[in-house]
Amino acid sequence: MAALCLAVFRREDLVAMTAIAFGASALNILVIGPMLNAPQARVAISIANFLENIKFGLKVFVSRQELIVLSILSCVINLVMGMTLAQAAPLIVGYFGRTEQFFGGMTTLAAIASIVTFTQIPRIAARVSITMLGFYSLLGLLVAGTLLGAARDPFVFAIGYAFLMTSCAVFNVFMRTWRARIIPKEHMGKVVGILVLINNSTLPLSGAIVAGFAPSVGSQNLILVAAGTLAISAAAYLNWIRVAKSQLIATQN
Repeated sequence: MAALCLAVFRREDLVAMTAIAFGASALNILVIGPMLNAPQARVAISIANFLENIKFGLKVFVSRQELIVLSILSCVINLVMGMTLAQAAPLIVGYFGRTEQFFGGMTTLAAIASIVTFTQIPRIAARVSITMLGFYSLLGLLVAGTLLGAARDPFVFAIGYAFLMTSCAVFNVFMRTWRARIIPKEHMGKVVGILVLINNSTLPLSGAIVAGFAPSVGSQNLILVAAGTLAISAAAYLNWIRVAKSQLIATQN
């Protein structure tokens, strides 16, 4: 849709239309939000209540080792994602010398690949465990980071971009499923809010890293470094799962 709109509208107009769409979404939430909440579930909003919820969410977060490990892994993945999103357009248009239409087509195909992947996840999840689903997503992310960082051809870069988007989609399913099993249902909103805040903190960090180091280190080299960090984090996470399962089996025996 974005690529199609870019072909029809001026970029300035498209940005303004996007801002209007976000504003309409915010107003929609304000209108329908009270309609969805049961009267008995409403809680008076105050600064003290807000801070207490944050404090409680942090308390649950730091008390669960698996949440901490999963959050660290998510932060690294967002770092790779943020660096790629920040540099994809300049690399395609500048380094590879392709047109804006090429970039739009690349993002469109990546989005279509993600949608197709989402349609197949229930079928895959029925055949493999949620842990294996996470393993496949991490493997795909490593392949994506390697292709994006090492590509010397725009089409190879586009394949890596599609791998990144689809693998990230699969990882999000794994992450949300896993944390739904860990977090107590009655405290889900408080803890998830903290997790989202922590996980997304690396997105602005990735922009700062690109701005500070891309001119000297190189845009694609930064992606390779981030992919290497992801490989180390993924290996540590999978080893942690192996050790945790071994300890659980030993306890049961």
